[in-house]
Amino acid sequence: MNKKYLILILCFLVIFTGCGKTKEENEKQNGYELNYNDTSLELGEKFSTKKYGKDYEYSEVKSNHFDGLDKIYKYKHYQITTYRKDKKDLIYSIVLLDDNIKTNEGLKISDSYQDMINLYGDNYNKDDDLYKYILGDTNIVIKIKDKVIVGIEYLYTMGL
Repeated sequence: MNKKYLILILCFLVIFTGCGKTKEENEKQNGYELNYNDTSLELGEKFSTKKYGKDYEYSEVKSNHFDGLDKIYKYKHYQITTYRKDKKDLIYSIVLLDDNIKTNEGLKISDSYQDMINLYGDNYNKDDDLYKYILGDTNIVIKIKDKVIVGIEYLYTMGL
């Protein structure tokens, strides 16, 4: 095959990679994601017990970021917080609760500061013991005490 045609085909593939997807699907790909037990926990998506399961503790608190209440679904290894928008409960926070769950990049609670740097680099915003990495409309906030990771939270920043 002629090199010109091969290059032209590759260019078309690159240009049309995002075609056929909704705006919401493309936006979700532009941020941090979390997969656990073959389930994709996605910031910004509509919360569904059908997808995430019914084995959770439920609570509500007055929202600090939105009008109304935050709904909190606490599962065994993570906690999902939703907010209400357009009559839907959308996920804006996922908190890892223990070292049985890792980020997609491989970081978990109990890892070291150096593990974080090795996986995410040193391009973070720091506020006291919180290290925030920003990607698209998402953040990963990592809490460190004595050079050990004690907390990891995913945040969806759209509308905040």
